[in-house]
Amino acid sequence: MKWIIKEVRRDLPLLERILISRGIKDFESFLNPKISHLHSPFLFEEMEKSVKKILEEIEKGSKIGIFGDYDADGLCASSFLYRKLKEIGAKVVLYIPSRLKEGYGISINGIEALRKRNIKLLISVDCGISAFEEIEYAKKYGIETIITDHHEPLKKLPDAFSIINPKISKNYPFKYLSGAGVAFKLIEAIYEKLNFEKNDLYWDLDLIAIGTIADQVPLVDENRIFSYFGLKVIENTKKAGIKAIKKIGGIKNRVNEFDVNFIIAPRLNVSGRMEHAKKSAQLLITKDGDIAISIAEDLEEKNKLRQKTQDFIYEEAKKFLKEDRFVNVIWNKEFHEGVIGIVASKILEETGKPTFIFKISDGIAKGSARSI
Repeated sequence: MKWIIKEVRRDLPLLERILISRGIKDFESFLNPKISHLHSPFLFEEMEKSVKKILEEIEKGSKIGIFGDYDADGLCASSFLYRKLKEIGAKVVLYIPSRLKEGYGISINGIEALRKRNIKLLISVDCGISAFEEIEYAKKYGIETIITDHHEPLKKLPDAFSIINPKISKNYPFKYLSGAGVAFKLIEAIYEKLNFEKNDLYWDLDLIAIGTIADQVPLVDENRIFSYFGLKVIENTKKAGIKAIKKIGGIKNRVNEFDVNFIIAPRLNVSGRMEHAKKSAQLLITKDGDIAISIAEDLEEKNKLRQKTQDFIYEEAKKFLKEDRFVNVIWNKEFHEGVIGIVASKILEETGKPTFIFKISDGIAKGSARSI
């Protein structure tokens, strides 16, 4: 391995040298995050029309569908959007897809389910930037789509009503928001349009921080603000679900990134990996403490099962590893497709080689890949 050492002026204080080597230019905002440093949500080119559309549908009493995702970022973003739209009087239907049956992103099955609930507007969360066919399908039934996403776009964009994604915005200065971060900017814009007091909104930074930290986006700029203040909100959270998962996970007093990455996020992710993520969404939405504890206990048991399943797959996968191969390609009929991605990441880390792991079922291979 060849080390590349950045040249940094040695006459500078050690802290400044460390920050410069990490590409940090604004020392003050990095070391002392402030809510006032958040960018205006209306820097997104299509934020104004998105807010107007949502408020019009609320005024008409139309049902709004939220199409979320099954990972911790998508679950926190979806639950946040659901809670806030409900608070301002919207009729909201939340749809979380099945990882095992539908896979990632907007699906025709999901649109059908929402169409049967008579939605008039669809808001995608943490997905949608490549859902060309699905958005056209929704249009056939008079359903407009607002995409909120943070993933890399293709050369062409879907013909949605509007798209809010920092990766395609020329004006928005920060490109690395999580799905939860993008959802926050949408609600922040609605709050500004309605002249609502934002202190209430900042109490929801617990969800935004969990989504941001769990999604492994760079913790700089707005992500650092969300994480810094969100961790403080988690310590004093008002949400029954987060209280329950903290209690079951043994989190007390001060909360840090480790708690989010290794205690909170895995328990939110596990329902989607082992069965269906709607249980985790219910945990984040419920206001009933007893229901929250019951769900958190169930997620704890599922997480123990996930750990055992992961250990089995890992031990079996190691049998396939060959020193003379440049790529790890592993398959087994007994693997659980909701867990193979975790194992692929672990084997990549240990071997330094691109890793593909597949579950074979009825002649079809479904897998996860991790690259260097």
